[in-house]
Amino acid sequence: MATTNDFEIEYWNGVAGARWVRAQKRFDEMVQPLVRPLLTGDAVRPGMRVLDVGCGCGGSTLDLADLVGPSGSVTGIDVSRPMLRRARARARERGLDNVRFLEADAQTAALPEVDLVFSRLGVMFFSDPVAGFSNLRRALLPGGGLLAAVWAEASHNPWMTDPPAVVADVMDVAPTHPDGKGPFALSDPDEILQVLEAAGFAERRVEEHRGMVRVGHDASDATDFSLRGIGRVSAAAQDASPSALAAAEVALHEHYTRLAGDSGVLADATVLYVRAHA
Repeated sequence: MATTNDFEIEYWNGVAGARWVRAQKRFDEMVQPLVRPLLTGDAVRPGMRVLDVGCGCGGSTLDLADLVGPSGSVTGIDVSRPMLRRARARARERGLDNVRFLEADAQTAALPEVDLVFSRLGVMFFSDPVAGFSNLRRALLPGGGLLAAVWAEASHNPWMTDPPAVVADVMDVAPTHPDGKGPFALSDPDEILQVLEAAGFAERRVEEHRGMVRVGHDASDATDFSLRGIGRVSAAAQDASPSALAAAEVALHEHYTRLAGDSGVLADATVLYVRAHA
């Protein structure tokens, strides 16, 4: 019997989920340029039935709904109730009737049959990756495919790793996940290929895609996002003393000032594009 994602369910339904809802617009704007190339060409076509795994606040689900059109459908699945509440509200605001959302664990849930399993940075948190991807493969109709983006190794994503290092002398920034990997749990291309093979996928490919994310429109905005948005620093900031928080704000502002330019505060970011077929 496959294990469940108990930690993730608790984590994303707690304070973390609420923070991500507040940061939804910013995060969508940050990651969309990184993931957009994955959706070009005929990867997602009108009339397709798509499962969006780890859909969060629904940004990728809505993009997929536009691509499959009224003759297709998209099901977003996530364990976070607050994020799904936001996703449903966004779909209603758009008047979309080809979208639905499921609150469930994609690793163990009975999934709808689809032509495509998609994930925008949402499949790194399976407690048992082989079990999780095996369940996704079983949802695919004959000829169906998997299309996902996951974070590459931490050293290629300083937009996430630099802030904890910058405040390390003044604030205790602990890992957000017990395995210490969190969003980087599938950052090794060879490991991804091994997981996909064990899960029964064919035509397995992993491709690195490098880009940049806009952390803020200036140093002050980026600092505020680090301390009060999402990520390890914002989690640590909740319990920090006023003096530690003030010192962290100074250190972050100095860091982001060095990165600031005419286009705002930009930082390197790298994802892996994962493709496979049932």
